[in-house]
Amino acid sequence: FFDLSDLDNITYKDTGTIKGFSNSLVQFGDGFLLGIGRGDGDENLKIEIYEEAAEGVVSVCKYTANAYYSDEYKSYYINREKGLFGLGLVYYTPISEDRYVLLGFDGYELREILSVPIQTNPHFVRAVLIDDYFYIFDGLNFNVIEYR
Repeated sequence: FFDLSDLDNITYKDTGTIKGFSNSLVQFGDGFLLGIGRGDGDENLKIEIYEEAAEGVVSVCKYTANAYYSDEYKSYYINREKGLFGLGLVYYTPISEDRYVLLGFDGYELREILSVPIQTNPHFVRAVLIDDYFYIFDGLNFNVIEYR
């Protein structure tokens, strides 16, 4: 873990061993870090929330799925203020199914808030929350879901 907040004094902290790897590590508000990548073993997708602690960066919680996911950063929906993260997935089992999944983080746990069918490659999906409505654009369809 590199702290670049003071470029004249860049510091390094050993994070220990975290199984798998992240395509993206994103600051997720209130001292949390959102890791988007692959898990260890059979898990294809691993979304993990980390927190800086005295002993290094530690895992708070994670969400896993046997799915292909977009690694296009611009296809992710990230709302730090509300603790929301969304992305398009193609589930491998039990059948191949394309879905957009929105996850919510409450400071302790990461849980699935909604899962909506999509009609195209997850790389092309975009989403946005405006007022009380969540809009999902997948290139072929447009979904509007009330969110409260």
